[in-house]
Amino acid sequence: MSAATLAIGTVLKPHGLHGEMRVAPLSSFPERFHALKEVLLRLGDRCETFAVEGARPHKEFILIKLKGIERVEEAEEWRNADLEIPSDQAWPHGPDFHFYHSLTGLPAHLPRGERLGTVAGFDEGPGGVNVIITNEAGREYAVPFVKEFITVVPGDKIIVRPIPGLLSEQEEG
Repeated sequence: MSAATLAIGTVLKPHGLHGEMRVAPLSSFPERFHALKEVLLRLGDRCETFAVEGARPHKEFILIKLKGIERVEEAEEWRNADLEIPSDQAWPHGPDFHFYHSLTGLPAHLPRGERLGTVAGFDEGPGGVNVIITNEAGREYAVPFVKEFITVVPGDKIIVRPIPGLLSEQEEG
């Protein structure tokens, strides 16, 4: 498996007695699971690659069977593990779709070019997703991740168009 991976699910618990696992999909494309050939399970410092024997939908979950996990006890060892794939196997997406990991670390600028800070991460809440930007002084800004406020220049930077009050007066440019 390549060094850059994407988490597409979380192992919740074993399902049945023969090593099958219930997975909560993190992917926007749950139908992708049936086409998987190989996945990586990551739990803390433990990482292992497994061939996929099968995957199927079950309610809002995915049931997945991995080669080498044959008993409920073996599946139990992977409870809460991230189920990952190489990032180059991500499904195609539209121009306005961005993986959070591809934006984290990018510089954030205001429309006139002033640097606001760096994308530190994302916060998903009931009101939607916020981009968390941290400036050099350690101040943190939470900006709604919507096209009215954020423009992404892929692989280069994000541009933040704040409304009055979103940032302090001297930084709203």
